Amino acid sequence: FNTLNSISALMHSDTESADRMLSRLADLLRMTLDSGSSQEIMLSREMAIIDAYLSIEMIRFQDRLQVSKEIEPSCLNALVPAFLLQPLVENAIKHGVADNVHMSTIEIRAHHEAPWLILEVLDKGKGVSETSRSGIGTQNTGARLQLMYQEQHALTLESLPGLGTRALVRIPFTLTGVAK
Repeated sequence: FNTLNSISALMHSDTESADRMLSRLADLLRMTLDSGSSQEIMLSREMAIIDAYLSIEMIRFQDRLQVSKEIEPSCLNALVPAFLLQPLVENAIKHGVADNVHMSTIEIRAHHEAPWLILEVLDKGKGVSETSRSGIGTQNTGARLQLMYQEQHALTLESLPGLGTRALVRIPFTLTGVAK
């Protein structure tokens, strides 16, 4: 809905950007539908969905948003809950980019620390508040992780003094085709 509102606003001032944003929204929706009802997908697929989402946000924020990714190649075939990172990246944009008039950076990291897959989303915003800790996206993500992994997971949101917010997810490292 935020994307549709952005497209609506752009239609009157920058139709070329509105057209690009609409095309990227269609790509994102197609990817969402293609994922079907799978509970878990490969991290590479999750990152493709995040890239589609971020391509929309980069049009919206133009030169104010920079994205950095550090994904260990060994993690790309690891299984993650479908749409795990999207609400975390959306929170980083909402709380770390939207209110900032200067260049903002979002970092997405993934690495393997046996037996865990560690995923991080960092922003350079104002830090996490109690409201964002208990927002719908964060609550839903925590509930999904609890259902899927019981006590074998972690989800933390923390302020890094002077640096912004870090969302950290720790789940069992499972490769595709390997039984849990």
